[in-house]
Amino acid sequence: MAGFSFGARIALRLACAAAESEKPRRVIAVGFPTVFRDRSYLEGCTVPRLFVQSTNDQYGPLPDLETMVSALPEPKRLVVVEARDHFFSGALEVLEAEIAALT
Repeated sequence: MAGFSFGARIALRLACAAAESEKPRRVIAVGFPTVFRDRSYLEGCTVPRLFVQSTNDQYGPLPDLETMVSALPEPKRLVVVEARDHFFSGALEVLEAEIAALT
């Protein structure tokens, strides 16, 4: 399961709330918007989560996301992509390579 920005929030919310037999193998959250402070649905979530974030994401500043991810239970991973903004301007190829490397 994967999502970008608001879609990342929705994918994580659905995956974490799913019954054990229906949980996805992993969730890829790209450009997670930390500006929305309600993240209680992530507490106790043990679905493998990969967060991919731009170094200059105006809706999910990297320091905020690093703090959030460090507090989450395992398994989790944060991949940081050097990019100009929330939309990974100037780095779409790097973003694509990071996602492709998961398969």
